[in-house]
Amino acid sequence: MNFINAPLIARERGIEVKEVTTADAGDYLSMLVIRIKSGKKESSVSGTLHGKKEPRIIGVNGFPVEIVPEGEMLVLSNNDRPGVIGNIGTLLGDNKINIARMHFGRAARGGKAISVVSVDKPVSRDMLSRIKKLPNVLSVNHIHLPS
Repeated sequence: MNFINAPLIARERGIEVKEVTTADAGDYLSMLVIRIKSGKKESSVSGTLHGKKEPRIIGVNGFPVEIVPEGEMLVLSNNDRPGVIGNIGTLLGDNKINIARMHFGRAARGGKAISVVSVDKPVSRDMLSRIKKLPNVLSVNHIHLPS
């Protein structure tokens, strides 16, 4: 797939592609927003290039965040409460899972938040289940992106 045939492949797969150009990309020279609708649920991811070469995810479902999109990542939805970050770090550390990066975003103080934890190795389903049971964690997903 490349820039030339991507729209055709998307149409063949039933994906609607809309290209919108605006002069208002906020603090960014350029920004790409992907919105996915499935039934009544909608998700969005925003991205940009940092320094013209390094991709960054700068928003997930309305949460401002800066994420380096590579490797093994845990994406958590959580309540913005004290102890969430410490509990995640302690659980991973106790299980010999090294944290490479941690990224956080929240829409409002004390509300819902997103936590993205990059780790050095894949995390088992059992570990995902244990993370989900931590206080104030609402959901957790594992994503693998090539480095």
